[in-house]
Amino acid sequence: MPGMNGIELQRQLTVNRCESPVIFITAHGDEEARARALRDGAVAYLFKPFSEDALLNAVHTALDSKNGGAKGDRNSEEESHAT
Repeated sequence: MPGMNGIELQRQLTVNRCESPVIFITAHGDEEARARALRDGAVAYLFKPFSEDALLNAVHTALDSKNGGAKGDRNSEEESHAT
């Protein structure tokens, strides 16, 4: 993404009070970035390759969070590393 990475975009969305759920998908296995993104409110942080179930769970979690459900309740660390 030119000029801004995903973490920076997430911060900008927060500053602008945009409450859209964020799902990160990356090929870079950076656990520090993952921890930061989840701490800052991302509903999921998936490392490629990931399973169809991991993606579907992330989308369901995002939809649940948008509808007042609990954030991150369907997204374990194992799912984010699933193949």
